[in-house]
Amino acid sequence: MGTAADTYFYRKDLRRYETAEPEEKVRFILNHFSGFEMMLSSFEGYIRISIEEECRYNRRKEDGDAGVRVQGGFTSDPTLSQAVRNIEIEEDIRSGDMNRVLKYTDEPQLHRQDCFILTDMRSDYRYTVEAIRRLKPCEQSLYLDYITGRKDLYRIAEDCGIQYQSAKNKIARIRIRVVKMAGRTLLVKYGGNRREWL
Repeated sequence: MGTAADTYFYRKDLRRYETAEPEEKVRFILNHFSGFEMMLSSFEGYIRISIEEECRYNRRKEDGDAGVRVQGGFTSDPTLSQAVRNIEIEEDIRSGDMNRVLKYTDEPQLHRQDCFILTDMRSDYRYTVEAIRRLKPCEQSLYLDYITGRKDLYRIAEDCGIQYQSAKNKIARIRIRVVKMAGRTLLVKYGGNRREWL
């Protein structure tokens, strides 16, 4: 039997991220680095869709779902109205000001938590990028080439004139440093600030 947090599949992923230790979060970001921003956009889309659909359903229910309504002398454009609501929802999700948009949802607090976690993931990504930028320029370039998929270990070994295992060890040492640097930042961020809902 699932909890209210399990209603939407993406919530499990968000809660799993939220409960991870700081260094685990950094490893997760590094493992998904090249597609991380797209992943965040997908989560944002899921949140927006779930809010839209809950609002639409609950508004219809509140209005008695009267079906087709007779126009009363003004021009009605339901498509435009929905588009405006969708833009408002998107803006509210990004800004964190959820009160207006969550009025008609089933579990407003869970949607708020989803958005807080998404905001945390965005800032954690930025802290991880900052940690990579603190590397020596040659290490930074090498590591970014690797985690973005521009070069694999064979190509790195060839370009550096070293054996495959040496390239693998070099990348592993750089990764450990990035995880430690970014992990320390996230430890400060999350140290005394764990969410009440965990």
